Amino acid sequence: MAGRKQRPRASRRRGGGIWLLLALLAAAVLGLWWYTQPQAEPRAKVTVRDADYRAVTDNVQKRIDEALVRAGHQVVRGAGTEKEAPREATGGRIRWTVCDMTVTTERPIRWPLLLQTATPTDGVLTVSEGEPTEWEGAPATRYDIRLNEDPDGVDLTMVMARLYVREGGATVETDRRDVTSGDVAIPAAVKPHRTSAGGRGKLAIVIDDCGYDLAAQAVLESLGRRFSLAVIPGLESSVAAARQGHAAGMEIMLHLPMESMSGTGQEPTTILTSMSDSTIRRTAADAMDAIPFIVGFNNHQGSKATSDARVMRAVLAEAQARHLFYVDSRTAATSVGVATAREMGIPTAANELFLDNSADEAAICDQLRQAIRIAQREGTAIAIGHARGSTAAAIRSMLGELDEAGIELVFVSELVG
Repeated sequence: MAGRKQRPRASRRRGGGIWLLLALLAAAVLGLWWYTQPQAEPRAKVTVRDADYRAVTDNVQKRIDEALVRAGHQVVRGAGTEKEAPREATGGRIRWTVCDMTVTTERPIRWPLLLQTATPTDGVLTVSEGEPTEWEGAPATRYDIRLNEDPDGVDLTMVMARLYVREGGATVETDRRDVTSGDVAIPAAVKPHRTSAGGRGKLAIVIDDCGYDLAAQAVLESLGRRFSLAVIPGLESSVAAARQGHAAGMEIMLHLPMESMSGTGQEPTTILTSMSDSTIRRTAADAMDAIPFIVGFNNHQGSKATSDARVMRAVLAEAQARHLFYVDSRTAATSVGVATAREMGIPTAANELFLDNSADEAAICDQLRQAIRIAQREGTAIAIGHARGSTAAAIRSMLGELDEAGIELVFVSELVG
């Protein structure tokens, strides 16, 4: 009888241990979920009397620094200095910070992309014309980056970063258009991987169809190299794919569905040649709005649409308004995409080969070797793969050969022109 009386107590102890284990597991999952959520963007603290932008300007200065480094420039950022001005509408004060940045560069600064990357949720960034000056005894050109706000319905311009670009390297691009705010942020940069062969070419790999397979995308993100991820709009995981890739330091593009010659297997949001110009622009705008962090786009399918100059002008007009570059996926030899983009002054380039028309890993590796040869011969190359397990595995297995061949993996934005 004594033995039988002890069994319920032992059972209760075992049950209590299981519940404790489950509680700890739930707490761990909840903590992991919270840690991986996007952090809230600093916002201006606007009271009845004062408007404090210091957290916002500090954050934007950091983004500018990281975006410049990500683009291959050398940056030294000084400490921020607090500034303030009267807030005439309330009799209070407006506060923000400004910092000096020394930029040493051998290539042009791409102002539209830089400003789009750094623009906060609220406000607009603009950049001044360059002013010749000296910095630490050496010739330089000064550019003021300004945050434009209107806390009281009155335009307010705050100089929040002064860039001293050292002369002697490449000139700075003259395109300094204003970039409106958007759902953009800059993650920790993926550093360029230096090859053992001294660098004999640059290869940009665009990964199409992101949004279908987050696991394959995660494998690519784990490699520590640069990939441009083209996300299809309208899928259940489209936004998650963009956020996941952006958090890993990848470049995010829109993979815009466009009409094919066959007309089969098309997405619900496909750009059709039967659409009017206004409908094309509206459809393109909706797709561009649907994917956060995009800096450019390429066509998904589109053999028929990209061969139609009218259609391409309408699509590219929307891209031009948003300062996006265009990569022609080259799904048709008759495409007029690149020619039309060049006529409109939009940065553009074209795919040179698809890596994974076959799902066989060995065949994908052979295509990568062909891309290596093009990059070695021409200096640069653009190739397109897809977010698939076999493609991710093939690229991972080829990293050693890429390094030995002197090929640096770069974002496609570095090769458009």
